[in-house]
Amino acid sequence: MNVLKIEATDDSPSIYLDTKNLMFKIHGVSIPEDSNATFLPVINWIDNFCNDIDKLKCEFFFQYLSSSTHTVLFHVLKKLEELYKKGKNYSILWCYEKPDEDMLKTGINFSSILDIPFEFEPRD
Repeated sequence: MNVLKIEATDDSPSIYLDTKNLMFKIHGVSIPEDSNATFLPVINWIDNFCNDIDKLKCEFFFQYLSSSTHTVLFHVLKKLEELYKKGKNYSILWCYEKPDEDMLKTGINFSSILDIPFEFEPRD
């Protein structure tokens, strides 16, 4: 079993990736000092394990994203898109708090430039 579990901090999201249970969840606030370092384990997990996973719904639920997180997150989403284009049944579940139109727009912007299915889910 290949699991990556990182607890949330005041400035970085919780990350839970699990090949056995087909879980891919990143939740929380993302305003780390070094977004590249925060998301490097996610990128490595995708590179090391996703070629063996045929179907995966990737759930993102952010309360806030820094501009540097946007850049690194786009890289993560691009890697997932590449796998989707190779025939993997991958999709993105972009969750946002009901009143947070900005976070919804962020997800819509990502979906408009990436060729991977997106779903949008408001949460309380």
